[in-house]
Amino acid sequence: MVIEHDGYQHGIQISLTPAGCRALLHVPPAALRQYIVSLDDLLGDDAPRLLDGVHAAFGWAAAFTVVDRILVGRLGRATLPDARLDRAWEQLTGPASVTVGQVAADAEWSRRRLETRFASEFSVTPRDAIRLGRFTRAHAMLRAPEPPRLAEVASACGYFDQAHMARDWRSLAGAAPSVWRANEVFASVQDDSTASATGSRV
Repeated sequence: MVIEHDGYQHGIQISLTPAGCRALLHVPPAALRQYIVSLDDLLGDDAPRLLDGVHAAFGWAAAFTVVDRILVGRLGRATLPDARLDRAWEQLTGPASVTVGQVAADAEWSRRRLETRFASEFSVTPRDAIRLGRFTRAHAMLRAPEPPRLAEVASACGYFDQAHMARDWRSLAGAAPSVWRANEVFASVQDDSTASATGSRV
């Protein structure tokens, strides 16, 4: 995204799993899609407490503590989806190679029912979830300081070949992985060790 600012800005970004979206924001991922939603609409009375607490915090550790406290306080108040949907997401985006038919059979649904329920909850089809899982795994491998060769990444992440991975990356990231890697200035805005130490990853 492109953000216009005066040359100085800071903020907190939180990446959530679909289950985390339900548990902490109390809405399914499909309700957000590509929309920009105000914090007041999303969090209700928790929004001003979150913003005021973060603005008053001294340092990032204190700000993360505020975020953690308010979001954790929202746990247990959400209406959770059918557990089979969470399992289907984990299977389709996980490291194991599965088909949509296998996941439907595991859920004891027809393939069409799985596709309908899945898209209603996650706003993507089961087949798209498989693509997102492959892309996420490849992206993580290519962010490493010394990433493997592209052919090794493609094989490890479940692509048919390197050309298949390049086509998916052009579709999802706007560039082939080799081009993305060469042009990526901020491979990790906040590295994993910092996120783990501060407890800021939700």
